[in-house]
Amino acid sequence: FCLQAQSPSIDAFFQKYLEKEKVTEFDLNGFLLQLEGKTKDLESRISKLRGLIIGENDQVAKTDIQSLLKGVQGEKFESLIKVRHEKQIVEILVKDSGDVLTDALLLVNDEDQFVLIALEGSLRFEDLQHLDFDMSEL
Repeated sequence: FCLQAQSPSIDAFFQKYLEKEKVTEFDLNGFLLQLEGKTKDLESRISKLRGLIIGENDQVAKTDIQSLLKGVQGEKFESLIKVRHEKQIVEILVKDSGDVLTDALLLVNDEDQFVLIALEGSLRFEDLQHLDFDMSEL
């Protein structure tokens, strides 16, 4: 395990939106994760998985998203990929220590909802291809 504090920028974003209507939050420590199949061996390398799903995107101020991105970039997160399709934007940012990813941040922003998933742990880049989050279950 790579134990560290959650990003201050991510924490601030969570605190701001946590109590709003139509917001779903989940916060799992590594030992609570139930992964299956080829992702099963990742359980021991994920120390925390935290997510925020905001049901109406208009609740999220663009300036707050920009502030979050600027904040995590100041905390040494780097953009791994950014995809824009029509009105949907998906971005993955990561923070590493050598060959090991210590943090990953997934942002999905579309006209219907905003999703933020923050992962802490000790993963290799190739581990990311095995992660599969089914957001329809939440």
